Amino acid sequence: MGYQGEKGPVPCVVRAYIQFLRDSGLNEEGVFRHSPSSQLLRAAQEAHDRGLVSLEIWQATPGGGPHLAAVLLKKYLKDLPNAICGEELYALIRRCPAPTSDPGDVEAVRYMREVILPEFSPCVYIFLSHILHLMHEVSLRSAFWTHIISPLYSQSYQG
Repeated sequence: MGYQGEKGPVPCVVRAYIQFLRDSGLNEEGVFRHSPSSQLLRAAQEAHDRGLVSLEIWQATPGGGPHLAAVLLKKYLKDLPNAICGEELYALIRRCPAPTSDPGDVEAVRYMREVILPEFSPCVYIFLSHILHLMHEVSLRSAFWTHIISPLYSQSYQG
């Protein structure tokens, strides 16, 4: 993925994880909480490193399927060489107004769009939009979203 996203907007393995989760994991209970065995995770990761990105082969394996895709996506984010949100963005992020339950209050959204998002490079912006869109889709189906999933992903954005 180039700086402007010219080599494709999102790495193919990440696209595969996201698409697999959309196709078969959005309604799966505990999709981001249950982990596969370390042996299965290692085998799937090695297959992906060799360019075999299809997750369907792991579907019938215990711990496979959407749980495997979710763990592989979290691991990919955690293993990035550079944090998505480095220390230089912390002050900006902390100044973001807290969202409210008022549907007319768009101050937090405006702040994100006008202040925080322009600080990201184009490739990070594209990558992050795919991840956040998936997180939103999961949040629409999960009552545990803010307490379980957000902390799991937030560690990937820190330096």
